[in-house]
Amino acid sequence: MPMQILKFLISIVFFLNFSALAQNTSTLTDPRDGKVYETIKIGRQEWTAQNMNFQNPNSWCYNNKPDNCEKFGRLYSYVGAAQACPPGWHLPTYRDWDRLIQHIGEEIAAIEMREGGSSGFNALMAGVRYDYGAFNHLNENAYFWGHVFADNEPAWVYLIGRTMHTVSRIQSFSGTGFSVRCIRR
Repeated sequence: MPMQILKFLISIVFFLNFSALAQNTSTLTDPRDGKVYETIKIGRQEWTAQNMNFQNPNSWCYNNKPDNCEKFGRLYSYVGAAQACPPGWHLPTYRDWDRLIQHIGEEIAAIEMREGGSSGFNALMAGVRYDYGAFNHLNENAYFWGHVFADNEPAWVYLIGRTMHTVSRIQSFSGTGFSVRCIRR
């Protein structure tokens, strides 16, 4: 039994080291406001490695403090999220999220996607803005919008908690404010 555990741990270390070495980083300059974002290629997908901070009327800084936008990016309603990505990039679909999570490994995705994790995704625990205006969960949870194709489909949000191992997919109201990561078209 101990030999099996040792083999499992060695395979995990090899996988994580291989994953970290296989990634490419770059930058994206948003032509709408000139802000520069780190990007990361994970598998065949290129993602922003920072939360979007493009200001639109359907976005907020946590607790309405601009310093929080600088650190954590903006929190967007679904309408704001649909407008947050620059040209050539888009709000990720559930299929994009599923590919990312599967590439990293479902059982450890939340660990590896958090800030400092080996995936390079660097999810910041930016919290949430409820549709009635209150803020919560700063430094506890990261929530990210997923793209909705039609009005009758649910609004999906991907949750990475500070103590979670796996990424959860939850439904939410479209007026709630969550972070946005973009994926290259």
